[in-house]
Order: sequence, then structure tokens, then C-alpha cells
Amino acid sequence: MDHRSWLCRIIATLLVGGLFRLFLLVGPLATMPQTEDGPSYRKQALEILDGTAGHFYFPPGTALSAVPFYALCGNSEHVDHAVASFLWILFAVSCSWLAWLVLEDKRAAWVAALLASFLPHTILATATISSQPLNAALVACVLSLCLLTYRSYSLKWWLLISIAAGLAVVTRPATGVLLILLIGYLLDLRKRNLVSWLQVWGSLGLLVVGVSSFVYPVMLHNSRCGQGMTISTNSEWNMLVGNNPYTPDYKTGHMGQRRFERLPEDVRAYLTEILPHGEPADATYADRIAMRDTAIAYIQDHPIRFLYRVLNRLRAFWGMDYTAARELQNTFQLSVAPTVALLVVEGGGFVIVLFLAVCALMFGSLSSWYRLGFYVVASCMMAPYLVAFTVPKYHTVVLPILFPLAAAFVVALRDGIIQNEGLKNRRNTLIIMMMVFVLLQVEHVFHIVDNR
Repeated sequence: MDHRSWLCRIIATLLVGGLFRLFLLVGPLATMPQTEDGPSYRKQALEILDGTAGHFYFPPGTALSAVPFYALCGNSEHVDHAVASFLWILFAVSCSWLAWLVLEDKRAAWVAALLASFLPHTILATATISSQPLNAALVACVLSLCLLTYRSYSLKWWLLISIAAGLAVVTRPATGVLLILLIGYLLDLRKRNLVSWLQVWGSLGLLVVGVSSFVYPVMLHNSRCGQGMTISTNSEWNMLVGNNPYTPDYKTGHMGQRRFERLPEDVRAYLTEILPHGEPADATYADRIAMRDTAIAYIQDHPIRFLYRVLNRLRAFWGMDYTAARELQNTFQLSVAPTVALLVVEGGGFVIVLFLAVCALMFGSLSSWYRLGFYVVASCMMAPYLVAFTVPKYHTVVLPILFPLAAAFVVALRDGIIQNEGLKNRRNTLIIMMMVFVLLQVEHVFHIVDNR
């Protein structure tokens, strides 16, 4: 098949994926309410729409993307579902675009589109509004546009890059590290004599203007609400719950994922000394400074334990998905058997993709420049979460760069390239890698089922 035929197949795959989500939303998930952070994003979007929004506790990028839906279609559960599904479809499309640009073998690009469209976690979470798919989609778009600038420099690409990067930062501020990568990428283009200094400065100017056009109004709004120049006001709470004497050493996001009243009494007593009213969303500027200073002081007084938690966060970041299955269990009061089945499907889908991607990194299923790029981008996307806390769904942001690796390895296996050239010579390495991989996931599952 030629490239055009594979492109048609990818488009068809994306359409089928979208229709399948629609089937779920009018069928099995029709009564699924908003869970996790979904209600907060919904409320935030409606407040932005009617002009009553106070300071932004959560970054407003996700809510801003939902505003047109509520403005055009009103306020209902069906609109909530449409917003959530749209974000996951956008995720699948952007991941497929990146794979199409990266992979020379368009068969592999089609496999990547399949993974992006039908990864179990993205299917099970398709009714819940989340910042994760939008953030990942924007990162994928930035990376895709960077590839286009590498092939043919144009300021129009940098204009689009700046817009996508700006929206990504106000969606999840941790994505701000992407700006450092973009500056480094520009300097590398200059080092290779692919652009002039004038083009470098022009691109940097567009980047500053584009990102600032999203970030500055949000920070100004929060400042006028008495919260200082910040994108959101939840960062200090995240720092505190991830760095205090009661933080679980592995499940560092455990306290951050529970309402204040559900925390153990001794934990509540500790936190109310810093936040007396017990409502992180209502924290004043002074409360936030107190939370930040307390977390920093704890880190300084316990550096070894902090580093131990960082290593645990590193492993947990790559742990299997489970949150969508648990939310379905809680919503529909599922028994043990169907819940376990959903957990196996949801977690197993990610584990398979991750394992295939790791194999691709080992056996060179993609060029060395892409493997290096993967390490750099993945490390930068992960780094901010190592400081506060990590939950598995945070790895959604690196899925766009995992899919091409996994897809390339699948095609290489099918063609017999890996068996003939790699597995025989590196069988022991593969066995060791599989053992380590399994142990890391077993550790993760152990902590999932431990409700302490």
C-alpha cells in the first residue's frame, strides 16, 4: 500500500474510534457522572462563561476548551460527555499526526493510530473531563510542528507552536519545561546552520508573545483576586501533601487524591495547623505561602527521605493505569469480578505499550535521534511531578512519544527483523529487562490494592 492508502486507513481508524466513544456515551456510560477533577473543570468552565470565576484553583486551560461546548449546547451531562470525548479524540488525532511524521513505515503509523484510538484507559475514561488528554494533545502538536520546522523552517509553524505551548502551560503548568526544550531546539537548529540568528530571534519572539498571550491574562486575573501572579493556586497544596511527615513514601499522591475529611485524624490535625479551614481551593495567598514554606522546610530537613520518595515517584509514574476502572467500580457499584477484569484491561493496555516501547529502545526499532529525543522529552515531562507527587495518569503526557516506539517494534517483529538480528544476541538482556519490568509493575499493583 502507498502512503495515501495508509493515510486513509489511519483516518478510518480515528473515525471508528470516535464512533466507538459515541456508542459508549449513549450506551454503557450514558449515566456516568463527572468524577475525579471533572466536576471542578465543569464548574470552572461555567463560571468563566457567566463571568463569575474567582481565582483559578485548577489551571484554566481545560475549562477554556470546554467553554464553547457549554456556550453552544447548554449545561447538561451530555455536554460534559461531549467535552470529555472531544478531548480524547483530539488526543488520538494529535498522537496519530506525530506518528505519521516520525515513522517512515506508514504501517507503523497506522499501528500507532490504533493504539492512540483504543488504548483501554482512554476508552474507559472517555466520559470524564480531564486535563490529561488535552495536555498530551498539545505536547504532541508542539513536537509535530517542531518536526515540520526541521524539514522546512517557517515562522508560521513557530506561531502555531507558540499558541499550542501557551495553551499547554495554562492547561498543566508543569508543561512549562517544554519551553526550555523549545529554546534548546532552536539553538540546535542554529548550531546545524539550518536557521539564521535572525530566524532564531524571530522564533523566540513569537514564542514569548504566543505563550504570554495565554499565561499573562490568567496570572493577572489571579493577582486581581489577591492570589499573586500565578497560573493556578493548587501547586502549593500539591507540594505540601507530597512532602510532609504523613506522606506515603510510594503513593505520594494518596493524600492529594482524597477530600480533606477523608484523611486520617492525625493527618487532618497536622494539615489544619497550616490550613485551618481545611479547604485547599479557598486557600488565601498567605495560606499558600505557609504551605509552600512548610513543604520546603520538610524537604530541607529530610533530604534522604525526599530523594527516596523521588525514586518512588519515578517508578510510580510508569505504573499501570487503574483510575478509570476504580471510578467505574465506585459509580456503578461493580462487584469484584468485573472490577478486576476492568483493571486488567486498563492496566494491561498501558503495560503492553510501555513494554513494546522499551523493547524498541533496546533493539533500535527507530532511529537514534528519535530515541535520544524520547529520553529528553520524557525526562522533562516527568521531572516536575517528581517534586510534589505522582499518580499513574500523569504519564498520559508521554504517550504520544511512546506510541511510535511501540508501533515500530510491532512492525519490526512482524517483518522478522528483530528475531533475526536482535533477540538471539541479546536474549539474556531481554530476560533481565522483562524481570525488572514485571517487578516494577508488581510493586505498583501491591500499592494499588493497599488502601492504607
